[in-house]
Amino acid sequence: FSDMLANICIIAAGVRYFLNVVAKSEWKVEPPPDSGEEGQKKADLLREMMDDMETPWHRVIRRAAMFKFYGFSVQEWTAKIREKDGLVGMADIEPRPQRTIERWDLDRNSRVLGVVQTNPQNGQEIYIPREKLIYLVDDSLDDSPEGLGLFRHLVETAKRLQRYEMLERFGYENDLRGIPIA
Repeated sequence: FSDMLANICIIAAGVRYFLNVVAKSEWKVEPPPDSGEEGQKKADLLREMMDDMETPWHRVIRRAAMFKFYGFSVQEWTAKIREKDGLVGMADIEPRPQRTIERWDLDRNSRVLGVVQTNPQNGQEIYIPREKLIYLVDDSLDDSPEGLGLFRHLVETAKRLQRYEMLERFGYENDLRGIPIA
């Protein structure tokens, strides 16, 4: 999938366009209807936390939206003590690339309890519990925790497109009868 994304311009352009549209959306935090003033305070606090992370919110959203293409997205949030009020806030939400997810920890009903990730720098396995995950899955066609992303539907078409482009290049390098042009 990464090869298609990096080397087929129409796929790369479509993905970038989609991600830019998603990332530019305006995000609001609204309290539940019956929560009153306390609910509004919590909503305001969450909004502050979203704006006070190491990674800007639009980048977090852009990375998370890749679940539509790969089938799932796993991100891990980290906490920090806020200097302003001493409350626990979000330090960051960091992506965990799909290729690094080795195993899923599932309960009897196939709900995700956590994931086992291979650290790409040293090969060590790291367990990340569900409570620390932001997990998105495209499960409209499949009930696997890995989902079924749009890239899976593009593989054969991408191969065919690459072959057509190669044949076209040969045609330009030769006259169309196969005789090299000098």
